[in-house]
Amino acid sequence: MKQRDLLVAIAVGGVGVAVLWWFSTPAAKASSPPRIAATPIAPQSVAPLRPTSGRVAEPVVAPVAPTPTTAQASIGSAPVAGLASDTLVTLKQGLINYKRADDLQKMDPAAVGLLKEWAAQNTPAVVAWLAEIPDENKQREHAAEAMIALEVENEPAVAFTVANSINDDTVRGNRLDDILLVWAVKDPASASAALKSALVPDANRARLEIMIESIKSGTLTEDQRAKIAEKIQKMSN
Repeated sequence: MKQRDLLVAIAVGGVGVAVLWWFSTPAAKASSPPRIAATPIAPQSVAPLRPTSGRVAEPVVAPVAPTPTTAQASIGSAPVAGLASDTLVTLKQGLINYKRADDLQKMDPAAVGLLKEWAAQNTPAVVAWLAEIPDENKQREHAAEAMIALEVENEPAVAFTVANSINDDTVRGNRLDDILLVWAVKDPASASAALKSALVPDANRARLEIMIESIKSGTLTEDQRAKIAEKIQKMSN
């Protein structure tokens, strides 16, 4: 080996020793970049798989409750399942067309039965339903009177509540007079209790109190009996 090559080898070897010595010192350790600890990865939750025959398993999807349509939501207060939205529309139109007792015979008996069942279970909901009818051309008034005619004989309490919601003072007073007297013949105590919440003038209230008491005590005159019988006949036909 030539002298120059020997000197180069000695120099390179010295540098290597110096580097190794430096990395072993505390200063080198302090200046070296920190070692980052590995963070464990949490296992991901996977939906259970439904086994299938001959196919790749599919994840199970929880059923989602259907969102009610507008038509269904609008009659959500009706407990009678048969009262679908189209049935209610047909009933409402039939009530609006009411002019005389014969008009009620043109309505679907099954639908009318469902309407009366609803009214018996939730009268305020039926009153609110009737209130949705436009008031022009007395449509709402006609519908209320039709509902009264349907209910006065067997459900006078329902008929009373509907009549008490009529806006026109005169019509409301006349219908309440009729209902309370017909009701008093069957159940004077209930009619008397209902009179306390009737929206009638004080003069009408005083007269009705006397009439109901006379019915209760059996002291009606022949003329009064005839008038009440006429009211019952008129409202039943």
